[in-house]
Amino acid sequence: MPCRNAERGLFPFMVLCALILSSCAPVRRADLIEADLRQSIEDAYQKFSTGQSRCVSGWDADISITWKSSLKDFSFPGYLQALPPSFFKLVVSNPLGQPLKLLTTDGEQYRYIDVADRSGIYGGTRSWAVRYDLPYTVISRSWPDWLQGRPDGGKQRVISEIRHDREDRGVWLTVADVEMETPAQQAIAAPYLDADSPDSDTQKPDMTLPVYEYLLVDAETGVIKEQIVLDERQKPQATIIYNQWENIGQCRYPLDIEITDLPYGGYIHLEFSEIRQTDLTASDFKIAIPPGFTRTMMP
Repeated sequence: MPCRNAERGLFPFMVLCALILSSCAPVRRADLIEADLRQSIEDAYQKFSTGQSRCVSGWDADISITWKSSLKDFSFPGYLQALPPSFFKLVVSNPLGQPLKLLTTDGEQYRYIDVADRSGIYGGTRSWAVRYDLPYTVISRSWPDWLQGRPDGGKQRVISEIRHDREDRGVWLTVADVEMETPAQQAIAAPYLDADSPDSDTQKPDMTLPVYEYLLVDAETGVIKEQIVLDERQKPQATIIYNQWENIGQCRYPLDIEITDLPYGGYIHLEFSEIRQTDLTASDFKIAIPPGFTRTMMP
């Protein structure tokens, strides 16, 4: 009997450990790279990111989505539209091309319509993230940016250090924020921004500046292979894996994206085809909940 009671006491602890471990990305970064390799790696990544940053036109694509969460698992094909900096729309249709489900967001608010249920849900993206077991840190960033595998176009950021990958798949860039508010913080950031500073070409310690994200890139081409998303406490929230790329015009688009290390063992797989650059405006992402549909507001 005491052993049975002990097992019962351990069960909640074991469940808690499983939940914690399932939401933590494994440590993949190894030793610092050699100093003489740093500049060529930075140049390659800068060339890639500069090219991607010029790709600001709208685009659409056919998409296949596999989604696993603590609530349920589902898989379906759809049609996607994206427009930088933050507009995104997903349409799921029946074989006749009639829309069944629609989701759209401007990065702050979202709207979801289920035609079969004759219902509509709208509200802030934070509530949508909670509903689907997604870290708000992932949802709050620019969807078109990470769907297109390019640097976030927000604050000014620098590469604070570069490390080897434990499996030799590339190199890890530590990307840090340098837009500091106080004079003391600005003094810390100064060597990163001043090319003439004696410290500008050295490896900086990982925690000198707030770390924004970790990027696994190809050392020769600078193409992003993985992105570890961190929250404001610099805790990993998700890993975005780019498995395959396609050149369209002067831009590169990922054809296969996996999002792993989500809370509660969540996993998302996105496969793209028929990617097209197209003219889109903000009005293309506005959808109205039809009259007679049930309307639910999620704050």
